Amino acid sequence: MRDKFSIKTIDFDLLDERIDNFINENGYEPYIFSNSKTFDSDDISLLLRKRTTLNKCFLEGYICSYNGYKVIKNNTMPFGEIELR
Repeated sequence: MRDKFSIKTIDFDLLDERIDNFINENGYEPYIFSNSKTFDSDDISLLLRKRTTLNKCFLEGYICSYNGYKVIKNNTMPFGEIELR
């Protein structure tokens, strides 16, 4: 099952809640899909650096890891949209 929602500013409580709901409903941990510009925007990337690992992830085909969940680049999605799958 997919869960799609939009963020223009990071709401970690909402993101964490949606991840928890996804795990409870589906029984497995999600991958997080987002446009790379969402995570490159100044407001969001500054906040995300406190909660993510931004190392060699770009070379491995994903943007970063958020609380242990891979964030995968999908530039077909609009800015601010996040999908859990």
